[in-house]
Amino acid sequence: MGESIDDAIEERRFWRRFQFTLPVRVAIRKCGDISLIDGRGYELNAGGFALFANGELAIGDEAEIAFMQPSFDPPLTLRGVVRNHAAKHYGIKFLATSAAEADQLDTFRQILGKIGSVDA
Repeated sequence: MGESIDDAIEERRFWRRFQFTLPVRVAIRKCGDISLIDGRGYELNAGGFALFANGELAIGDEAEIAFMQPSFDPPLTLRGVVRNHAAKHYGIKFLATSAAEADQLDTFRQILGKIGSVDA
């Protein structure tokens, strides 16, 4: 009976969430134009992350997300799709449709694993 709703939801998640923020730059391509939106990624996990951004994104938009953390040189870039939003907060799911994208996503997951082992 002591379990909160948040604890129950966290138990059902496929990947552990990491509670820190990273600066990100999101590139959205629409009708041949590219929009660049700066934001903050938070609640990161191996499958996606939450994004706070001052730009307009639509559910289903595919984007290239560059994590601008100074320790990532060059910036780590992943592809994702907008799955949900509320106001200026968006849920992004990572995509990997090529070997290069799969390698980038694997690198990101390894970084999160190292951070997780430090937090434990």
